[in-house]
Amino acid sequence: MTFLLNCKRRIYTVVHAVSADDSLSIQNIIHSRRLHSVYQAIIDTRDLSIIAYEALTRGPIGPMQSPLRLFDQAQRCEMTADLEFLCLELACANFRAASTQKLFLNIHPHILFEPQCKALLLNSIDANPSLAPHNIVLELSEREIITNFDAFQAVLQSYRDFGFGIAIDDLGAAYCGLHRWLELQPDFVKLDRHFSQDIHINHHKAGFMRGLIALCTSTNAELIVEGIELREEAELLHSLGVRLMQGYYFHRPGNIIGQRVNVSSFSNNELQALKTPIEAHNNITALISPSQTLNIDTRLDKVIEAFHTQSDLNAIPLIDSNDLAMGIITRRQALDIYTREFGRELNSRKPIRHFMDTAPLIVESITSLEEASYQLTNNISEDLIQEFIVCEQGRYIGIVKTIDLLRTITEQQIRSARYANPLTLLPGNVPISETISRLLLQQANFWVAYCDINHFKAFNDVYGYSQGDAAITVLADVIKAHCDTTTDFIGHVGGDDFIIVFNSKSPESNCAAICQNFQQEVLCLYDKKALEDGGICSSDRSGNTTFYATMSLSIGLVHPDPTKVTSAHAVSALASDAKKEAKKLADGGVYLSRRRH
Repeated sequence: MTFLLNCKRRIYTVVHAVSADDSLSIQNIIHSRRLHSVYQAIIDTRDLSIIAYEALTRGPIGPMQSPLRLFDQAQRCEMTADLEFLCLELACANFRAASTQKLFLNIHPHILFEPQCKALLLNSIDANPSLAPHNIVLELSEREIITNFDAFQAVLQSYRDFGFGIAIDDLGAAYCGLHRWLELQPDFVKLDRHFSQDIHINHHKAGFMRGLIALCTSTNAELIVEGIELREEAELLHSLGVRLMQGYYFHRPGNIIGQRVNVSSFSNNELQALKTPIEAHNNITALISPSQTLNIDTRLDKVIEAFHTQSDLNAIPLIDSNDLAMGIITRRQALDIYTREFGRELNSRKPIRHFMDTAPLIVESITSLEEASYQLTNNISEDLIQEFIVCEQGRYIGIVKTIDLLRTITEQQIRSARYANPLTLLPGNVPISETISRLLLQQANFWVAYCDINHFKAFNDVYGYSQGDAAITVLADVIKAHCDTTTDFIGHVGGDDFIIVFNSKSPESNCAAICQNFQQEVLCLYDKKALEDGGICSSDRSGNTTFYATMSLSIGLVHPDPTKVTSAHAVSALASDAKKEAKKLADGGVYLSRRRH
């Protein structure tokens, strides 16, 4: 073994002696193609859809099965390029997934300099109908220093020109630091496991993660956090605004598993779609009341004793040894059985499972208040249910009193009616401000779009208020059609002004679609002559007759930084400024503001 010291760059390298057995082993594996690919899913945690897979190489069973051992020997035998090319070819050949899903391919940066690399990649892609350059992401495993960065940038650009995406792997490990991120401008940044491990109990890591999310936004890169092994890690990261995750908690490397994560694939992991900041406040779990539970094998006399000692107890949820909700027993049911003739003598020592209601109303913890109310009112029971059970993947977590749900729903309806716009019935200024304030408090990752109709006053003056209202209604319908109402918030400020609070990952494309769709839909409100002329004549604010083109839409889009913006008023000012810039666009459209505070 020879120990080399490069004093100028302060890099220490260990060069191992290469044995004949090592060379023979790696040569044999490559030439006999004794490798195979496994794939690990990359998850969008908003809906648990699989947006991509990372291809991972495995060697033959034995000491060479580990990819680290494989590449270590290949490097020592100067066969890294041969091994890399075979891995890329096999990963592409065996990939069978939806055309919308991407394939992440690990590759050492210096391999991209090899003349045959690009041709091999393109040939492998052509041989697989599931692949095209635009859904291939080259994941740069930068555990070696790039000596000629200008040359590397030029080579990388040639791959980008073909449509390949670029990802930096293991940010924070070895030579892969923030300076490489800023210089390479990757499409994806994959964060090393170190930064996500136990993040739910480490506030320093959480603060660092917020900074990375902000940097991703400013550089138009998607952040993927690797190595997620705990539910708590996933939930905390999701609450911070991380959408893309990868790790054993979601999917162990193996075969392709489809387009969504399958809950049954995770043994004891109780996986569910993670709630977004906008929807979390409207969840049934907010109404859970503490309540005593009993095992289904509890004797009837012990149940009666529990009701006697707790006068305000109306029902007791019944669970099994695994905390699964099995039924419920009400005070009236228990006393009816116990007090009937010979009821005490015959039944007092029997387990309560013989007498419980085995089909109570049970709702999942992700259920919205509206859906819970719907299930309650459509229950076939003749008697009004006083309480119902809330579970998480079948396991009991609490009980909700019917009166609390009905009271909350009523209060929401009264509040909505009080602050809703009478024309569109969309929330007005107060709910808009409250929504933004809540997101700022949560330090959530959100966007605000301020929508305003161009030439609306001229249209209103010529066609009248009724047609003006029709134009506003058209815009409301178009916005609803292009937003996810389970995660996004739509508000009507008044007149032709609307606010959208996006929790979507592509708000700019949504806004562009809204502009285009509105401009088409609103044409039906004009007469034939106006359509032929392309607009109408009306008086401007100075009383001069002016030609106005058919209505279009301007949208100012802002991405507030919740660490620096402290109030809904400040967000409103940002959005208003962006809208003013959007109004300067000749034919309407979207203005994306770079200001975040």
